[in-house]
Amino acid sequence: MTVYENIVLPLVLDKQKESAYKQHAIDVAEYLGIGDALKKYPSQLSGGEQQRVAIARALVTNPKVIFLDEPTGSLDKERGKQVMELLKTINKEKGVALVMITHSQAHAEYASRIVKMEDGLLG
Repeated sequence: MTVYENIVLPLVLDKQKESAYKQHAIDVAEYLGIGDALKKYPSQLSGGEQQRVAIARALVTNPKVIFLDEPTGSLDKERGKQVMELLKTINKEKGVALVMITHSQAHAEYASRIVKMEDGLLG
């Protein structure tokens, strides 16, 4: 599937009409800096761009909360930092709450609240 098809997949599965979401999907892609990649395929994108496509797929549904499991796990340090900055911006500008699981202390520092778990116990 193309980047656009990946982004709108949850809306297609929800049987929404493309005329109702097409511009919104394009706007979300532009907001995330991947508007020029909508006709590309994932294999044609960098790891950071692929991660932004996944974030766009979540944002296109206008969620109140996004759950993230190691959102930078497959990225190098610099791309990871870019994604974390983007998530911070989304939280502030769009008012979307982010619940993230990470092993990275540096990435955890982006959070307004940190809950640690060790050996199955919250601390």
